[in-house]
Amino acid sequence: MCQDELLGENFTVHFYFADGHSAQVTLHYAGNSLNADSTYSNLVMNLRAKYGRELISKSSSLVMHRTAAWLHGRTNIGLWLHTIEEFALLNIVYQVRLAQDADKL
Repeated sequence: MCQDELLGENFTVHFYFADGHSAQVTLHYAGNSLNADSTYSNLVMNLRAKYGRELISKSSSLVMHRTAAWLHGRTNIGLWLHTIEEFALLNIVYQVRLAQDADKL
């Protein structure tokens, strides 16, 4: 676990391994919901520029939840934002698809 700055916000970075190989990297932000909403929108624009239009884009005002997902080669890229009043959780997940069957999706 380490800290990194992305778009002016501090993220905690978590690395996950399976069978001795990198399987997932998660960047996690917990903080002000106004900053997180703006950061989410900026991240979507940056990820679109790099990976193209997202495969999934959902938003729910009922529970203040936004999500987007991309697929790049053998990597799933997910972006999630959950806000509760003034507090927000924002995650960016890069996950390697390990199973060969996943290539058929």
